[in-house]
Amino acid sequence: MPILNLDTQIDPGASKAAGVSYASFIGSDNLQAGTLAGQSLLSKVGSGNVAILQGIAGEQNGINREKGFAAATGGKLTVVAKQPADYDQTKAQTVTEAILQAHPDIKGIFAANDTMGLGAAQAVKNAGKSSQITIISVDGIKAALQAVQAGTLSATITQYPYAEGQLAVQACIKAVAKKSIPTRVVAPIKLIDKDNVGRALRSFPQPFEPFTNPLAN
Repeated sequence: MPILNLDTQIDPGASKAAGVSYASFIGSDNLQAGTLAGQSLLSKVGSGNVAILQGIAGEQNGINREKGFAAATGGKLTVVAKQPADYDQTKAQTVTEAILQAHPDIKGIFAANDTMGLGAAQAVKNAGKSSQITIISVDGIKAALQAVQAGTLSATITQYPYAEGQLAVQACIKAVAKKSIPTRVVAPIKLIDKDNVGRALRSFPQPFEPFTNPLAN
């Protein structure tokens, strides 16, 4: 019976040690998501001090997003604070409030997911600095898209669980029919900012642009 690994990739070493395998991994490229976020933040602030809100310690998707961000901004932006907020909105607000007190000159915040981004946005708004601090997060949940439209979030790197689900079902159908499937299928991601957020909201939860699908008939 073939097994599909969806969204968060099982570590190959751990899989081998356990004596288990899977037919295909289907998920978005979190390293690329972090890279897009870093490039966007860099383009908006140019230079200066920034902060990172991390997810849960040891969680691979968050680690990859931070790696991508670091690769895109290394030597160009100075990370003066980097703290976990456990993907929690309330905790992210509290952590951001502390960061703003310790580093009142920061120009940007990268949050490893949207709920933390929304918490950071509230803290920044409460501090009266919404026009001074750029906030970019990852996931593309509806509340984050609405925040981008309202201007409280600068951008989100949207990932499409809807598309991942479609790809997973298509892979299952092919596997049951004894047809070959790729060992890795990359689901779409997209930078959403003020220029395209209207389109993103109108098509939510589906992607608003075509994407490469190696499982399509």
